[in-house]
Amino acid sequence: MHLSLPDNLLGFKEAQIIASMIRKNPMLTILNLSYNSFDHSAALILGDALLKNSKLKALDISYNRLGDLGVRNLVYPILITNLCKLGVID
Repeated sequence: MHLSLPDNLLGFKEAQIIASMIRKNPMLTILNLSYNSFDHSAALILGDALLKNSKLKALDISYNRLGDLGVRNLVYPILITNLCKLGVID
């Protein structure tokens, strides 16, 4: 299943709704959120939600206002979880 929501001026409030959906682990495998207004706070919420999801295989969040902090907020929880699973860190 594929959901594409590019160029819709989605922001923090919408990130909360999308994160809630992602946490429920739907059959969604591809999510396109490009060209919206997500910032580092939205990235933190989405990153946390991705930890609860095992089906999503592709997320396009390009052309948002994430900045370096937003990228870290999105990727760091997933990276740490995977390193723990591999036994690289405790």
